[in-house]
Amino acid sequence: TRLNREVAVKFLYLRPHADQPSKDRLNHEAKLLASVNHPSVASVYGLEEADTVCGIVMEYVPGDGLDIRLKQGRLAPLEALRIALGVARALEAVHERGLIHLDLKPSNVMLDLHRGRVRVRVADFGIAINLATHSSQGGFSGTPSYASPEQLMMEGPPHPSQDLWSIGVMLVECLTSRRPYVATSL
Repeated sequence: TRLNREVAVKFLYLRPHADQPSKDRLNHEAKLLASVNHPSVASVYGLEEADTVCGIVMEYVPGDGLDIRLKQGRLAPLEALRIALGVARALEAVHERGLIHLDLKPSNVMLDLHRGRVRVRVADFGIAINLATHSSQGGFSGTPSYASPEQLMMEGPPHPSQDLWSIGVMLVECLTSRRPYVATSL
């Protein structure tokens, strides 16, 4: 309200002394996202904390997620390609900063209608990593149906190609209304 503009807030309720790891992850996400300046990546305006709540204040992206659009059925090939290219452009900027998203899926791709054209915006960097500072923590993170085989099998260090695999899975889903495979857990 101080700047009189619409924003989105990803917030976390904190329990005293119990949620420090969650708070650290939110801080990490905000810093990673703030390091990327690209029109297809939602901008971060601030990281706020008050009493028992902390949150990332970010650009409000009007429109729906790709997941909502896919509920209406498969996309025309040109529309699917434009969305995939928009996500790829965002990832190019993300990867140039040494970051990997690791959880690309339709609900993390926002479709913003801007001047009669759909703009793609990538959001939710909750499990993203910075390759320069990443240390293996073990265990799988992400959404199994969109994760690359290497990510699912936890083989080798994270790599930008894992995000590219996710784009391919989303493109197949856009064109066919089905994911190439469905996995709900490991």
